[in-house]
Amino acid sequence: MKPVKVNRVKGFWSHPDLPTEEWGEVITRTEFDVFQHKNCLKVHIVEMDDDGPERFVDEWYEDGLDDCTPWEPTPPTNNSFLLSIHDTEDGPVAWFAEPLQ
Repeated sequence: MKPVKVNRVKGFWSHPDLPTEEWGEVITRTEFDVFQHKNCLKVHIVEMDDDGPERFVDEWYEDGLDDCTPWEPTPPTNNSFLLSIHDTEDGPVAWFAEPLQ
């Protein structure tokens, strides 16, 4: 799996090589671990609540926003690349892939 151009729609995006159709709405821990192992990746999860601008995060919840474009997730490592920005029950999260050598 390699980095690709990111075109966010309402702030959200998923890497075209993520098996989202196969996973459906929920991914099990086992499926997640198998995906990382198969692709020689460590996936880091960055939550908007901890990483986004405080004012925007407050507006997200208070105003019921559905566009997280103002949030630019911070890559957790220099060599990580974006896999997904998606909404969860606990708010938007970003998945970053760090290739394992």
